[in-house]
Amino acid sequence: MLIYEKIVRSTCRNIGFVSADVGLDADNCKVLVGIEQQSPNIAQGVHGHFTKKLEEIGAGDQGHMLGYTTDETPEFSQKEFTAKKPQSLVNLCIGVLGIPLEDIIEDLEEIAIGLPGDIKLAVAAIVRRRKLLSDDVLTKKVAE
Repeated sequence: MLIYEKIVRSTCRNIGFVSADVGLDADNCKVLVGIEQQSPNIAQGVHGHFTKKLEEIGAGDQGHMLGYTTDETPEFSQKEFTAKKPQSLVNLCIGVLGIPLEDIIEDLEEIAIGLPGDIKLAVAAIVRRRKLLSDDVLTKKVAE
């Protein structure tokens, strides 16, 4: 079993969080570990390799979190994510894919988009995953 608290403290210490003066004291901060057993429904999809064909097996419950909850916007997300991402993403989806954002939103939920520059990479990942364009055409579109 991993020693989560030890790993967290060591990582914080290695990147310079060694005292309250720098914002965090790795040796005295509180480390919370909230790892729970995987949901039986997800486990069945992931570990069904004993009873299912390979193409029927799911990918698990991996996820990414980006940012934090705040009262800066009605959506409780940071202003920079709410203000910049949607319109740029809508335009890029229509321009590169020729399809509206709503048609790929399910794919986008699986991809963390941090900065506006990353939007092209996210859309390119979706295009490649869905095999909507050849790699040659995709490379040219992303370079534009």
